[in-house]
Parts: sequence; structure tokens; C-alpha cells
Amino acid sequence: MKRLLMRQDQAMIIKIRGICLIILMLALFSGCSVLRHSQEIRTLQELSASGSEIDDYLEKQKKKFYLLRDLVLSAQIKKGIRKEQFIEQYGDPVLSTLSGKGKEEETLLYRDPTGFFDSDRIYAVFDCSGRLVSWELVPAE
Repeated sequence: MKRLLMRQDQAMIIKIRGICLIILMLALFSGCSVLRHSQEIRTLQELSASGSEIDDYLEKQKKKFYLLRDLVLSAQIKKGIRKEQFIEQYGDPVLSTLSGKGKEEETLLYRDPTGFFDSDRIYAVFDCSGRLVSWELVPAE
């Protein structure tokens, strides 16, 4: 009888060891998987953080565009403002082009940064000294 109980205890110990071994193997393999993909996980975390920074930037640009549009519509924009001041107040342009015979004028294009086709457009023209000389609002169609 003692031998039967001893064999049952040994069988139980072997089963417990097997279960522990399986759990240990699963933990090790899942840990290796995490370690193997840690760079990819880190990259995704960084992209997530930069995604919110991009959203914040676009929201600021959008607010500045609509401020500029409202000032243009109410004729409150003044000629002569320096390009650097203009960009600081109204945000980064969507596009900048040089024009004129000697490429002496620079035109900055402003629009809603998320409204590609359904946004008003504002063209601000600066002379060779970097001063605002004219602007035009082109309404969305």
C-alpha cells in the first residue's frame, strides 16, 4: 500500500514538473519574442508619440490659417510686414514659389492644411527685400 501511494506521489510530482516545465518554456519563448521585436515595438511607440505631435501641429496651422483668412476678408492685413513676421503670425505656408523676371518675388500659399480641395487659398506675395506687397484670397469652389 505504501508503495502504491509512493508511486502515485511520484506520478503527481512528475506531472507537476511537466506543467512547470511547460509554463517555463512558454514564458521563455514569449520573452524571446518580445526581445526579438523590441525595436519594432519601440518604433511603433515613437510613431504614436510623433502622431500626436503632428496632430497638434496641424491644429495650430489650421487655426492660424483661419485667422489669416478672417483678417484678409476684413481688410486688416497691412502691406510691408516682413516675411518672417508673417510666417510667425500665420504659420508655415503650404507652398513657396519664386516668381518675376529675376525671381525677385516670393509667393507663399496658405490653405487649410487638411482641406486639400475644399479650402480657400491665400496667396501672399513678398518682394526681394522680404516685405509683403500683395495678397489674394481665392475662395474654394
